[in-house]
Amino acid sequence: MFPREGTARWLAWIHIALLIWIWWVPLSAYDQLPDQVPVHFDGKGNPNRFAAKSGWELWSLPIVATLLGIGVFVLLRFPQACNYPRKDEVKALPPELREQVYAILREMMMAVFVCVDLLFLFIIKGIVAGARTGHAEVNWVPIVLFAAGPLLLMVYYLPRISRTIDRLKAGLPR
Repeated sequence: MFPREGTARWLAWIHIALLIWIWWVPLSAYDQLPDQVPVHFDGKGNPNRFAAKSGWELWSLPIVATLLGIGVFVLLRFPQACNYPRKDEVKALPPELREQVYAILREMMMAVFVCVDLLFLFIIKGIVAGARTGHAEVNWVPIVLFAAGPLLLMVYYLPRISRTIDRLKAGLPR
């Protein structure tokens, strides 16, 4: 289910654009890549594992990103299948009120997956750049931010979901 409105909708479009970009980076550079592509680098940017450019390892990130992307859209269709605090209280709400919680949950899922997409894009761009130059420039700041992003987003969204549940149970208007 594609989000119909709000922030989740924009995040879904960003997610799709990032998935396309994740595929475009290695596809657009494929002809210029050497037969053996570095697929892993040490902390200083030196390659320490190589694979054939036509093999699984170069394409694993785009494939995994795509599978996760499909998974997130399935989860958007069935937000009640997600685990989150106070889920049983949400199930006890009338369906029209549950949707208010599910809208926040959908937004959180899309924001988390955009962070994961950004991490994958950063990694695949590093792999392609490293294959071209033989050395990857390692910048740990984006890696740490994109890796910590999903946790930080949950720290933001889960209390928001909890406050919404409290408000709905108290019968307060939106």
